[in-house]
Amino acid sequence: MQGACPRFTNTTSAVAELLRDFVNYKTPIPATAEALADEIAAFAKQLRSHILRHLGGPVAGNRYLKLYTDVQKDTPGVTREDFAQDAAQIVAIGQFIDKIRPGFLQRNVLARKRYDDIMSAIKSYSGHHDSATAVSLENLEDRLARLDTPRIQQELLRATDKDTLGTPIVISFYEMFLERFDPKAKKDRGVYYTPTQVADYLVRTVDRHLKENLGISQGLADENLEIMDLACGTGIFLVAAIRLIHATVVRRWYSWQPYAYHLLGLIGGSDYFFIASLLAGMN
Repeated sequence: MQGACPRFTNTTSAVAELLRDFVNYKTPIPATAEALADEIAAFAKQLRSHILRHLGGPVAGNRYLKLYTDVQKDTPGVTREDFAQDAAQIVAIGQFIDKIRPGFLQRNVLARKRYDDIMSAIKSYSGHHDSATAVSLENLEDRLARLDTPRIQQELLRATDKDTLGTPIVISFYEMFLERFDPKAKKDRGVYYTPTQVADYLVRTVDRHLKENLGISQGLADENLEIMDLACGTGIFLVAAIRLIHATVVRRWYSWQPYAYHLLGLIGGSDYFFIASLLAGMN
């Protein structure tokens, strides 16, 4: 019996060590932007399926169904599939935005409400028989908290445009993410970043047409002209228009600030998918 004690003690120590390793284990954090896009896209797919499953469930207490009904009021005709697709992207990309641009969602009131409502619905299923998505969200939040953010930012910066304005890194990451999340949707929606030079050229062409063919001497900078992009996507053309208007106003009147406030009521954009409007705000 005495000879068995050391073996038992060694086994107990090994088990205790295994338990400690299990409790302290941290899943590896993504080392590259592409690995991060893979992980966030995998979570978004899981969330999309989770939302669709519950949209078809009982009506009583169905938080996703209530959110869907609210969205239908603003966007008539939106399908359950579109709602689930958009909601999954808002949360998934929202996690990334909160890491890369802390405080942005907090300042964007409409985006924050939509994001918080979906997050609250997900977390309401913690401890529920369908709690896998809530657990996956917690795991993603943990890994993002430990992410080497500067390294990911530098990698994304290298992948963006090389001009002086560049492509916002969140937009660059969104393209990478959508290619993994739903490549068909990426193609169908035409989610491809328009180079700054192309957007500037097209906006200058419209400005010249207004001046030369329609007799609007100030072009896009005319104080009575309203500009609306009804499929704004990430807002690249609106930003190009603002750049051109800024150059015109400063060159003619030397003062931008008073006109900038006036411009807020003259220029705007919308998109069928809320995620696009959210990303446009970052441009």
